[in-house]
This record gives sequence, structure tokens and C-alpha cells, in this order.
Amino acid sequence: MIKPENSSSTGVGEVIDVHADVQGLDGNLRRVRVVVEGGVISGQDELLNLTEGEGIYKRVWKADRAGEFVIRLLTEDSVGVEKEWAIRQIKVE
Repeated sequence: MIKPENSSSTGVGEVIDVHADVQGLDGNLRRVRVVVEGGVISGQDELLNLTEGEGIYKRVWKADRAGEFVIRLLTEDSVGVEKEWAIRQIKVE
């Protein structure tokens, strides 16, 4: 569903290819989101926010600071209910 693999590590300034495969997920998808959370600064970076529905999407994320990060794949259905499909942890050193 989402790459990179869990427990991946990278260095500050390196680019990570994030792939989200949302083909064949249950429900009527209205929105697909991929977010990155964590690090020294709290908050959330949104890598993907689409309303096109099913597909395979790729975005790049540049690790601009050290820390532990979490990449989440989320979908929202036609009535606004959000579901989390996958979580990946990335360590940036």
C-alpha cells in the first residue's frame, strides 16, 4: 500500500520516494491523503491530497531535519469518514 518499507532510515537532506497504492480499497473514495508527521518540529507535512480516487501515486519528500517521522496513508469516503490504511516509520539521522 505504501512505500518505503517500515523502519527505513535516511540522512538529512536526502530525498525519499513515497509510493501510495490505493487500488482496490474498500468504499467510495472521495479523498486520498499521504502525510508525514514528527521530527523535532511537531506538525504535519501533506505530501498528497487528491480527489481522483483509486490509483498509484508517487511523491517525493526531503528529510530537512533529524528525527523520527511517521508516514500515513489516509482515505476519506463519500460521507467524510477518514480511514488510516498504512503507517511507515522513518528515522532521519
